[in-house]
Amino acid sequence: MTLMKPKMLISNHRDAQKLWTLHVSNVEPLCKILHIPTAAKMVEEVTLRPANATKEEECLLFAIYHFAVFSMSDEECLYEFGEARSILLLRYRFALRQALVNASWLKTTDMLVLQALVLYLIASRLTSDPHTYWIMTGVAVGIAQRMGLHRDGEETELSPYDVEMRRRLFWQVIPLDGYAGQLCGTSISLPPNSWETKQPLNINDGQIWPGMTEEPVAQEGPTEMIFCLVKAQLSNLYNRTGVKMASFGPTVDLKPGAELDKIIDEVEGAIEIKYLRYCDIGNPLHFLLLGNVRSAANAVRLRSRLSRLATRTDASDHEMRDLCALADKIIETDSALYRNPSVRGFRWKIDSLFIWDALKCVLMGLSRPGFYPATTGELDAAWDKIAEVYSNHGEITEARRGAMQAIVGKATLRVWEANPPSLATASEPTFITMLRSRHQKKKADVPEPLGAGTCGNGNTGYDGMSFPLYEYFGPSAGLDFNMDDYLNTDSMNWMLWDPSSA
Repeated sequence: MTLMKPKMLISNHRDAQKLWTLHVSNVEPLCKILHIPTAAKMVEEVTLRPANATKEEECLLFAIYHFAVFSMSDEECLYEFGEARSILLLRYRFALRQALVNASWLKTTDMLVLQALVLYLIASRLTSDPHTYWIMTGVAVGIAQRMGLHRDGEETELSPYDVEMRRRLFWQVIPLDGYAGQLCGTSISLPPNSWETKQPLNINDGQIWPGMTEEPVAQEGPTEMIFCLVKAQLSNLYNRTGVKMASFGPTVDLKPGAELDKIIDEVEGAIEIKYLRYCDIGNPLHFLLLGNVRSAANAVRLRSRLSRLATRTDASDHEMRDLCALADKIIETDSALYRNPSVRGFRWKIDSLFIWDALKCVLMGLSRPGFYPATTGELDAAWDKIAEVYSNHGEITEARRGAMQAIVGKATLRVWEANPPSLATASEPTFITMLRSRHQKKKADVPEPLGAGTCGNGNTGYDGMSFPLYEYFGPSAGLDFNMDDYLNTDSMNWMLWDPSSA
């Protein structure tokens, strides 16, 4: 089958450059796989003369187009290109897959092809069939090993530019491997003792170029690599606080409360000194980073409280309020990110980092009579927070929602019916109406969540990540709130960045 050339998919050079600009602004700051000056030159040449493009360049070009569209909203796609986002995604997904086939991706050792594959895997992480995704990620790991990316190139004859680009790419393969193993309950393909590649340097793209002979000097403070490097620092927080990589996936053996709180404060302090104190809140990337660091740290604190209460049945109101206060902070941070229009281009990432356990903790509090007193306004404030979450995360009420969203949606509807806000009127909120409509159309059992599925060997995913909330929240107004099997903290996205110290 012959691949459609770029000129058949991009109506003009202007649209191609528009997609490239979107990729640079929305995607690259959070992934940093490409060297922007070099890639920009390639995009310019290929889009002007598509017939001269190599098969490898076509792979990367279509991966860039696909991810650019993925990072956009439906409204933006219609405004910029006059077509629906779903149509554009389908078009470029097909073109990218065909380009990979034409480039013999299963036996490639080309950087451009692996870069394209990794970009595709990052973009499709939350929408792919987990088993297919696990297989494709395994191929990416195999290609990386065949190319020797798991060995640091500093002591080789490679140029400093090549060494740095190989590091960047390999450090994007690592979390994909962990995530795929999490989905399917399998072991990771890249255990810590199987690779030695150093972290990328804290530098800007302008400090490296093809053919350079002297090593670049790492900078202090924020650079274009700040998001990726802080992500690696946060991974150490999860590893140090007791999250380990078992042979079949992440497991939890949290340290004692006081020790864990001290570690969290230490890591937060180190990130603050090395990176955050230099950040400009007016910079969209820095604003996103500040929010993600706070949420990640609070997610560990939340997990700590959950772990301590999981084995008890006598939790005090103070302990439960402390738990819900942490959940409130996480939800408020998510809402603050959504309210800031400057980070709109990063919403694809914000969505993937939402910590569903925080929302479920608030719902469990609402299910307990009197936990949020109506007389003090706490009940209405809690429902306002939930309403904002639903406004920001429309996937909870979508027809093709995932298992986690279906669980949360069903729980929300039950809590609303049992304990609505004191100011509720005859006109109920839109999100409740939509949830009720979905529930009435399909009363079948909720499917098993992806993280708890099996993949070939029968092993389950998260081990030790379930906490019986109903045990320490007490009676839930007669509701059947057994959501503990689905309490898989999505903040594991941070931990899976770097299993090297597990």
